[in-house]
Amino acid sequence: MLISALPKKPLSDWFSNSIPKQYKNKVASQLAKYFYKLSQITFNKIGRIWCGNYVDENPHIISFLAHRECNGRHALHTVSPFNTSRSYFHAVRQGLNRAVRVEHLEDQDWSTWFKACRVLTDAIPLLVISKYQRGPFPLWNLNWHYNNTLLDNEFNITSLPDWSAAQTILVKQFAVSPKFITLSMLLEEGNQPIVEFQAIFVKA
Repeated sequence: MLISALPKKPLSDWFSNSIPKQYKNKVASQLAKYFYKLSQITFNKIGRIWCGNYVDENPHIISFLAHRECNGRHALHTVSPFNTSRSYFHAVRQGLNRAVRVEHLEDQDWSTWFKACRVLTDAIPLLVISKYQRGPFPLWNLNWHYNNTLLDNEFNITSLPDWSAAQTILVKQFAVSPKFITLSMLLEEGNQPIVEFQAIFVKA
């Protein structure tokens, strides 16, 4: 109901494809401002923000639902808040390993799956940025995408709704939004609008 009451111009595709060329600088600058403001809201743990049932407590970090996928199947599992990025990566990897085990333990090529899980688990230290190992962990909305960015007819952002998936995340997750990266299934020409919008956003 709130979304339908807000002034908006819904986007039907990625920012790079659905925003007219003359408005791309304007939208990218607004998004950059939101990103910057959110980057200033940080916590010392990775997890979901909680302020009590009646919003009468100081914000603190609690457990959250992590997503995992295996063989096309999606599942959610609860994980505790994490003090370090290494512990977060390890918990996520172990969840994925368990899913792989359930799906493929009886397969003839189980040894290949097992080796893959082992290699990916051993690679966890390579994912950790030492400088941000213990935070700070910025606030972000994991549900954010072009369809959750409402704009008016002049391409002013009027709202960024749907914060049900808000939580603190790793710096590297915050800095590399999926909405600004190129797609492997597109040729260079198809990715060009994404690259151009990405450059405008980074500059802003």
